[in-house]
Amino acid sequence: MLTAPTSSYSIAASGGSCAAGRGETKSFEGGIDIAAALTTAALEKRTGVPRTTIYFYIRQGLLPEPQRTATGRSLFGEQHVDILWKIGELKHRDYSLPEIKKALSRELEQARETGVDLEQLEMERMRSAIIEAASEEFETNGYKGTHVMAIIQKMDINPHIFYRYFPSKLDLLLECFKAATPLPLAGTARDVVDNTEIGENVVRGLASDNRWVHLSAALTEAVRAEGPILPDIAHRLAQAWDAIIINVLRDLERVRKPDALPLPVPEELLAYSMFGAYRSTTMRASWDERFTAEDLMRTQLFLFFAIIAAVSGEVDLGPRMEKFGPAVHEAAARVHGIPHAL
Repeated sequence: MLTAPTSSYSIAASGGSCAAGRGETKSFEGGIDIAAALTTAALEKRTGVPRTTIYFYIRQGLLPEPQRTATGRSLFGEQHVDILWKIGELKHRDYSLPEIKKALSRELEQARETGVDLEQLEMERMRSAIIEAASEEFETNGYKGTHVMAIIQKMDINPHIFYRYFPSKLDLLLECFKAATPLPLAGTARDVVDNTEIGENVVRGLASDNRWVHLSAALTEAVRAEGPILPDIAHRLAQAWDAIIINVLRDLERVRKPDALPLPVPEELLAYSMFGAYRSTTMRASWDERFTAEDLMRTQLFLFFAIIAAVSGEVDLGPRMEKFGPAVHEAAARVHGIPHAL
């Protein structure tokens, strides 16, 4: 088996040359790194081999056929890059084409039998790249200050490619928000959550990248800007937030005693309130250098343990809630339903 040299190397094929090693960072086509799915142009740039030579090798059986997309585009994989490098090495050793074909027979057979769906890989990579670029825009400029055309130009892609993945700016922001959650909470195994100390998930989440805090603020801005939200979008918004609070709800369930009375408030809203409080306190702390990141985390943890105390029965808030029940009822009647998001 040939091994790639660490220095730059040559792929001698009709004068074609390659100056990029197999282990180097993947090249970009139109500004997009599509990883294991390469168009003909990307394969040319990645290897330095002209497309005429690439298709000559395919006709000669020295290179596997590319996969074809529904639109007829050719897609190549990493195995094509490896085989092109090996062809170049063998040609450098004065192997003839039949000898190269024989020497690479095993690699060619394995490459032809691969079950990798390159079109799906390309789609997933493109979608992730758009989300990453858009997240930076939303985080920096907010919802109103972010423009779809700016993202399209930054990605150097055609508008129809963008809208194939995201029909609207709000849809895009929603996906960015879901991708930026502090932890993969909805995907966390139940036994993993049950074996952690109460409060550990809160601290771990606060210690992670706070992009989701900025994006949640952009999402609130979007709800205000867009006015009434369509039922489908509202449902997806709820699902996105539910994925964030699931571990908080699990922690509440863990501390609740079998004979505990039901809470006088919806647990989902109680869990949501923690994240709203963190966003507000983060904004307040950013205006005053007296506060530190540790102050923020300790305050959030304090609120969490206050909620835990109420849920576990350490503190009985029922009488106080009952005392103010009539006042709450009267105030809610004046609101006439759920108030518009602030």
